[in-house]
Amino acid sequence: VSPPATLLKAKLNLFYVIFSGASIEWPENSLSKLYTCDDYSSEPAFPYLNLLLKYDAAGFLSMLNEVFEDSFLNEENGSLDEKDLDMDSYSMKINRQYIVDILLDAMKSNRDSRQNGLIAIFITRNIPKYPQFIKLSGHTIDGLVSVICNCNDSSLRNDAQRSLESLFTYYRPMKPDHLITFVKECGFDRVLFSLYRKTQQYSKFLELRIKSDELSKSCPLSSLEAVELSLRDTASQPLERKLIIGVIENNFERLIENHVQECVRLFNTFAPDLHKSILDIDNEYLQKQYLDELIRLEGTYRAINKEMGYLYFELLCKQNDQLTLNHCLQKIDINNFDIQRISMSLKSHENFEGNIIIFTRLRKFSLAMNEVVKALGISLNESFDSIKVDKYVQLGIEICDNVKLDKEQLHECCTKFLVSLIANYGKLEQP
Repeated sequence: VSPPATLLKAKLNLFYVIFSGASIEWPENSLSKLYTCDDYSSEPAFPYLNLLLKYDAAGFLSMLNEVFEDSFLNEENGSLDEKDLDMDSYSMKINRQYIVDILLDAMKSNRDSRQNGLIAIFITRNIPKYPQFIKLSGHTIDGLVSVICNCNDSSLRNDAQRSLESLFTYYRPMKPDHLITFVKECGFDRVLFSLYRKTQQYSKFLELRIKSDELSKSCPLSSLEAVELSLRDTASQPLERKLIIGVIENNFERLIENHVQECVRLFNTFAPDLHKSILDIDNEYLQKQYLDELIRLEGTYRAINKEMGYLYFELLCKQNDQLTLNHCLQKIDINNFDIQRISMSLKSHENFEGNIIIFTRLRKFSLAMNEVVKALGISLNESFDSIKVDKYVQLGIEICDNVKLDKEQLHECCTKFLVSLIANYGKLEQP
């Protein structure tokens, strides 16, 4: 529409009609008013605004949302002078605050909860978009939040949450605990998540993120990102940090599942004591994967404590990771562990090679040779396995070589080894 004066005058005329506080003459100067009710005495204030709201509140407010984006509403209406507009009685200068105030008044006399919900959603969505132009008291804003929460219209649920999420990026409620209870009862998990973060209730914030099905589908912040945020922001809040640790411990398996590497690094940075929680889960595959990653990250077996170590040896045996088990038994500080306990665990899994390593490190060569003899007997008699036979024969030779300086043990070991080889000579010749 051109020229600009014509466009602006059209806007002013339109606003005059929509936001008129009383019925207007129509046609102009006809002395006949345009009523919206058959009973003139029942005509409400702002009749045309109320008529549009009753006819199609959602459509009208959607249109109004587009109007709010017009810079025409920024100040008291633009840069053109009234003389340029040929102003008449059917023109009205307004701004966003004026429109919001009228809508708030309309809500007071309206008993339609859905319509009031739509108005409240419209206003709360626009407060953070135009904070310099819309000024409302905390009491009024809390009232709008209450209206939204009390609107039991499932079709508005998503819009209601979006508006409140937007609002709480800008506004801190006057009574957050009361409001949180209210929002929680409504099941608005996205809004509750935002409020917990806003009020620094990080343990509840984290627990909600972990357990909420809605947040798992729609939240831009992953569970691990929520864990990191919670741990980082509570470094100087010991009581809240303790609560957060409790939440992580109670949901440890859920958190590390599919994210073992990330969790190990995260806990190692912010709360290394959390590593011990690996002892309390039932998934042995996850346990081993977690301990593998922790050892790899730290580059040493000292990364795991004693109980974690016993679990690790057990898991390596159960999952037949002999290569890693051998390396671990060769590198651990045997003075930090109950060697008898480890040996009994290895024995229960018939892990002769592991016990051979332990006894050799303890220089108990005779006991190590006993394991070689047992292993050879099983490998030759129960199920012939030439690879295992060759391995244990080689280990027997190495034991005899290592024991050279101890003549008494040398004689005992060599005797046991030779007797075993002679006794099984015929079986050793099998193809």
